[in-house]
Amino acid sequence: MGLATAGPLTLVRIAALERRPRSRRVKCHLEGGQAIFLSQEVCARFQLRVGVELDDDALEELRAAQARHQALESALRLLSYRPRSESEIRTRLRRADTSAEATDETIERLRGAGLIDDEAFAQDWVDGRQSHSPRGRRLLASELRAQGIERQILESAVAGVDDFESAYRAAERRSSSLQSLPYPQFRQRLSGFLLRRGFDYETVRKTVATLWEEQSATNACSD
Repeated sequence: MGLATAGPLTLVRIAALERRPRSRRVKCHLEGGQAIFLSQEVCARFQLRVGVELDDDALEELRAAQARHQALESALRLLSYRPRSESEIRTRLRRADTSAEATDETIERLRGAGLIDDEAFAQDWVDGRQSHSPRGRRLLASELRAQGIERQILESAVAGVDDFESAYRAAERRSSSLQSLPYPQFRQRLSGFLLRRGFDYETVRKTVATLWEEQSATNACSD
């Protein structure tokens, strides 16, 4: 895509294009002492070279293209570490003073490429938590809400979670380390652990009672 250089506005000529060491950025020197930093991709897209004349509209178009490029690069860098929700990407771009237009365009491109999908993000979040650190639907919903996931999506993601089964798995190993304690202390410590994992009182009560009964039966058989 080339730049229109004709028109009534004042023209400024590109005096030099300086590639930055160890970087994909180019310092575009303009006659009169001005300079703008652009990515190599933007330079190639607009076919910039020494001697090309640019008017004010062309310069503004270049700056807008560079802003969009930087927004996309920033978002891709964030996604390279782990999946992100749309809200998280928007927040990070806003902190970097990215314009609303560049942010919206970046989000649309990422959606189109399948790199942002809040439904998949929410389900992966729940599955990961339940595999490594089981917790209750209430806490899972709270975590997803903090990631900016909409209510309908987060409710769908946590709908399949069985609180009792999750609480049992979460507490099973912990209960083994508490088996030497009398029941009141066993109940207090295990209940506190499960409540911090976001399980409701009824689920906690049932889980603690079940594990105590199982351990008591096991101890009786070993005597």
